[in-house]
Amino acid sequence: MRPVFLFLILGSLCAFGKRSPSTGQPPVSSLTGCQVAATDTLKWDTELCTHIGTFDPKRYTKEQLINTFHLWFGASGVQLSARVVAFEYEDISALELPKLDREYQAKKQRLATMPLVNDPYWQQLRQQRLLELENEYELSRAAGRAYTDPTALRQGKFARTCPEFADILTTTDTAAQMRFWEKFEVAQSKLNGDPNWVIRKFKENSRSPQWRQHFRVRLVTFGWSNCVNATLPHTSYTEEMRTKYNALFSKIEEECDEP
Repeated sequence: MRPVFLFLILGSLCAFGKRSPSTGQPPVSSLTGCQVAATDTLKWDTELCTHIGTFDPKRYTKEQLINTFHLWFGASGVQLSARVVAFEYEDISALELPKLDREYQAKKQRLATMPLVNDPYWQQLRQQRLLELENEYELSRAAGRAYTDPTALRQGKFARTCPEFADILTTTDTAAQMRFWEKFEVAQSKLNGDPNWVIRKFKENSRSPQWRQHFRVRLVTFGWSNCVNATLPHTSYTEEMRTKYNALFSKIEEECDEP
């Protein structure tokens, strides 16, 4: 994907004519001593194209257009960057839950208050993005805590989602945990390009003195988290969004790379 850049280009103003030497007043002319209908241009990049759009600043501000662009094109997918996912039990000590809390609050505030083009379509998309941000935060925070305290999966927004993982992670029945884990890894191996590696890794981890940590990482990251994520709504950018955004401009020039 091309990097996304936005540049502001000042709209053109007509030149002011010189004052008449006899009257000291500006000459009467439609081309001098006046300002043409004000326009500005905005430059932005999408996947393969650079766009320059002309817009009426009396209808939208530059800030509104920039924010609206980022809302539909730049806000889909993962929005929080704090490290909260463990792939090995050694990763747990490096998780950044306090940073996650701070980042979520800052991005939520920004997303909720940033000026957008005043249209119900974009306001509704803002609400969808806020919900996605909240879901990402709540899922990440519960999972991050569950690596060391699995009862965290029984708390919060997703306490009743994918309960089979919360049940097995919090039971004191070690034999039941081992049976569940093995069944889970067999299913995971069928989705992997090297199924034998998955089974070998399971056998190695299940015999380790740190088996419980391995068990939690596998079941929280690849079990509960994936299961919950699959139940959540996700709004990717669409051609409708692109069309709605392009309609905000009176003219758009494009230069595109070969796909």
